[in-house]
Amino acid sequence: MVGFGIMMVATALAMILDRRAKQSGAPQKKLPLVKILLEGLVVGAVTGMVGAGGGFLVVPALVLLGGLSMPTAVATSLLIISLKSFTGLAYYLTTVSIDWVPVLMITGITVLGALVGSALVKHVPEKALKKAFGYLVLAMGIVVFLQELPLSVGLGAAAAVLILLAGLMLRGRRRAIGEGGAAA
Repeated sequence: MVGFGIMMVATALAMILDRRAKQSGAPQKKLPLVKILLEGLVVGAVTGMVGAGGGFLVVPALVLLGGLSMPTAVATSLLIISLKSFTGLAYYLTTVSIDWVPVLMITGITVLGALVGSALVKHVPEKALKKAFGYLVLAMGIVVFLQELPLSVGLGAAAAVLILLAGLMLRGRRRAIGEGGAAA
């Protein structure tokens, strides 16, 4: 789980600090298929072991490695998660019994939430959505650290992540100011 938390923090920082936004005028590069395949294999293995993390890891991979827009990455991720979930469900149905009442209740509420989210996404700028998603994944990564590590170590890891984020953001801001001053 700590490894999963580290992956979440790394992908969150990549989403929050997306450097590609500054190169928007550059022509689209060829997709890094080997990286995408390796990321898919790692995400599949991690989610298979811990039973979580599909969207937290698939969406950033699709956005950062695949170059997809946030709405397209979310839709693609949902398809991937659905197929992966059905595969996992088929396996688990052979080994455990499931209490279908809470499953169906949570599924119904989730479907309702997905419909609301799908309607709202049209009104949220993609850059803001990407950053918000990054901060959500970062928060969840920190929660994983706090749950899985002794309290002092978890707090230290969370503080280190936040200090790293602040330093990277400050460095990016200074670089942007320097580039703006050089252009003037």
